[in-house]
Amino acid sequence: MSKRLKNYPEPGIIVNKFGADALRLYLINSPVVRAEVLKFKEEGVKDVITRVFLPWYNAYRFFVTQTVLLSKDFDHDFIYNHDLKKLENVMDRWVLASIQSLIQFVREEMAAYRLYTVVPRLLVMIDQLTNWYVRFNRRRLKAPFTPFLTENMYQTLKKFLPESYNLSADIRSIHFLSFPEVRKEYFDADIERAVGRMQSVIELGRVIREKHNISLKTPLKELVVIHSEAQYHEDIRSLERFIFEELNVRDLIVTADEERFGVKYRAEADLKVLGQKLKKDAMKVKNALPSLSSEQVKEFLTKKLLTVEGIIVTDEDIQVVRYFDSDATHYETNTDKGVLILLDTSLYPELEQEGLAREVVNRVQRLRKKVNLQPTDPVVMYYRFTHDLNQTLEQVFKEQKEVMVKVLKRPLLPISEKAGDDRKVLAHEEQEINGSKFDLIFIQDW
Repeated sequence: MSKRLKNYPEPGIIVNKFGADALRLYLINSPVVRAEVLKFKEEGVKDVITRVFLPWYNAYRFFVTQTVLLSKDFDHDFIYNHDLKKLENVMDRWVLASIQSLIQFVREEMAAYRLYTVVPRLLVMIDQLTNWYVRFNRRRLKAPFTPFLTENMYQTLKKFLPESYNLSADIRSIHFLSFPEVRKEYFDADIERAVGRMQSVIELGRVIREKHNISLKTPLKELVVIHSEAQYHEDIRSLERFIFEELNVRDLIVTADEERFGVKYRAEADLKVLGQKLKKDAMKVKNALPSLSSEQVKEFLTKKLLTVEGIIVTDEDIQVVRYFDSDATHYETNTDKGVLILLDTSLYPELEQEGLAREVVNRVQRLRKKVNLQPTDPVVMYYRFTHDLNQTLEQVFKEQKEVMVKVLKRPLLPISEKAGDDRKVLAHEEQEINGSKFDLIFIQDW
């Protein structure tokens, strides 16, 4: 950016359009803080809002909504317990441990004026909070970086502080408070390791689903997780309920038995490294690698040395790839070079039907949101088929009734039961799922 050339947009326009916090975070996370050249992009500021602020604000809004539901459904007003020592919920323990690691990191990096290392870690924490913790369980950490948005959230959240909380502090504003101290009692390396492994398995499974265009609402039959370490098995088993929920699978097999599932090994040359090291012999090694047996390559993983065409190579020279070689074509594989997963991507009729039920629930929830209904607003919900291909949805509404009621808390009733109900209609909209169409009608019930 140059003042003389004015090759950047007017700052006031950017602030008015995107907000000061978005611009501030964009610049803190840019080469500018390292005294390097920045090619300013307005799209980058906009991206901060999309990738950071909106998910973060939605997590905050989700929390506030849940406190309202807690009060309404259980007559309990949430108050933050700063002195809580022992937590049973594994995801609570994980998020607290992760936050303490982050606080420690931020303090160390800020003390060294390395702002550019702090923001990426903050963004990772927001992703962990919004895409993992909130998803599985349906702070003040960013106040120095996004002062206005954080202050807005704080003014709502501070009402959950007990009257006895930090009497020596001025709690009128988050900016009157000191940055959090590390609470070492919340550190838990085992939980952070286990959750990290669980996340790897889930992310690998998501990629397979996306590749085959299989919605997460459609249940799949089986997931196989293959890893050689017993501790890895224990970590995955301890968190398997989250894998079942997030990947929507019915069965989970965690094993080290690669032979049973047709897992084999092959070696691939890193030509860039081999070329510098072996010169003209590099191609000799590359051409010989396909002739190595799976057992030879697997042994190389342990010994880290291998003789190919009379030339000794190490694990820096060649890469080992695990692959699936079996007649079981219903499995799709994915790996991060640490763990290998096999996901049964076949679609079974009974599981497809449950997936359609989840789609119906999704349509109901989207319509509630569209007409600004709160989770606590009671409504009577009716449906009417307008074009049901092969009576598919009719069968779903009958056989998956319990599944839908469990989520919606109320049943979906056929329009025939609406006779005589002249209460206010809050919404009436046609929905479409896989070519079948039906009307959703919401009636006020308060």
